[in-house]
Amino acid sequence: MAKIAVALLVLPVFCSGCAWRLSAPGNVSEPVPVFLTDYGRHTRLALPADDESVREYGFGEWHFYALRETGPVTTVRALFGFGRGTLAYRTLPRDEQHFRRAVGGRRTIRFYAEKEDALRLLDALDEQWRSYSDEAIRQAGSNLLFVPLDDGYHGLRNSNFRTAEWLRQLGCEVRGYPLLSNFRVVESE
Repeated sequence: MAKIAVALLVLPVFCSGCAWRLSAPGNVSEPVPVFLTDYGRHTRLALPADDESVREYGFGEWHFYALRETGPVTTVRALFGFGRGTLAYRTLPRDEQHFRRAVGGRRTIRFYAEKEDALRLLDALDEQWRSYSDEAIRQAGSNLLFVPLDDGYHGLRNSNFRTAEWLRQLGCEVRGYPLLSNFRVVESE
């Protein structure tokens, strides 16, 4: 626990300008569009659900992210691993222009992933969502739904870290530590 505390205090100083790098999968035989959006502190990933829509998922700390309790006690609880994880979910239009208008993030990138990989990840996220759906809440003033998870949350295993794990499942290469939402797209090596 002490190591996590020290890392959480020191890493932001060293990583404040550092961007983690993302390389989209190469040689995709059956491509589907996937959207990655930077919302300032966190990132969310949108996967194609059908021909008309995508499902966007994000991860965060239950009290801070879902309940919007952003005071010092909640912040410390989230950063130091005393918080409970949450999965955020919403359905958005698949059309890129309409998607970009609907998300409202700082920036969105689109890349193509293998259809089979995207469906496998979407099925896993949907199943995780269904496992907790009886506890779902809608965030006031938002079209996001949240479910609490048994997954723990802390500052070094945050929303961006979880998004990077999902990106790897899509065949992306992720380099650097995704502590912040600051990502940069680079060509595959």
